[in-house]
Amino acid sequence: MADFYTSICGPCKLIDRILDELVLENPDINWAKCNLENDWGMMERYGVQGTPTLIFYLDGEEKGRMIGGFHSKEGISGEISRILYG
Repeated sequence: MADFYTSICGPCKLIDRILDELVLENPDINWAKCNLENDWGMMERYGVQGTPTLIFYLDGEEKGRMIGGFHSKEGISGEISRILYG
């Protein structure tokens, strides 16, 4: 899972807390935090149109995307389950 964010994004901070919990509960999840302020070119390379953006990968292939910071823990967990288990 790739988490695209900026340090001044309020919704990014909310999602960060949820992702911390999910990763602790599911140690098999690899979580990459991608600070767009360090490389604005990432937005174009990965098609990020807003922050936060979560991109879910399985075996190196994009399988899902969630944009915006108003997703619940259950919603994100459900997306992970959908990707892993169909």
